Amino acid sequence: GTRRQGSWQIVTAPTLVINSDWSRNAFGAVLSAQSMHYLSAPGQDWTNATVSAGGRIDLGGDQFTLAASHLALHEDRTRIDNLPTDNPIAFQVDDVRASYTWNLGRWSIIPNLQAAHWSYRSATIQGVPADQSYRDRLVGAGAVTLRYEWAPLRNLLFVVRALGQDYLHV
Repeated sequence: GTRRQGSWQIVTAPTLVINSDWSRNAFGAVLSAQSMHYLSAPGQDWTNATVSAGGRIDLGGDQFTLAASHLALHEDRTRIDNLPTDNPIAFQVDDVRASYTWNLGRWSIIPNLQAAHWSYRSATIQGVPADQSYRDRLVGAGAVTLRYEWAPLRNLLFVVRALGQDYLHV
């Protein structure tokens, strides 16, 4: 069997958050990283990073929102649902979202769209290369929300949503 060994860990997790405090319109951004260093098992080290920015433009009573993110992540190989790879599997997610809110008194109509591209790096399982490109995919989602404010901070929502996923290397 495989000899299992514990290890002390050093975790570093800096984050920078920028937010506007304007009375109209808004902007926000996040830059973060998390690094895990295993003192007795340096082959298991990983660093995740996120860059995300978004904004809202107020147009009369309506609002347009746009956001984009880039995430460089790793799958923790100790999770029960992950592959038994020799090292954590690196992957990236690029995501963009947009929505528009039409305010019509107590009623609001909010269409939104989201698209994400997932991309996986190759891995090894007991030293044998294991291509992970079969997991690369484009994910799209769209929705329309109809909102009725029947009292302050009390809303009724009706949501219609469509989701799609297209694997790129099948």
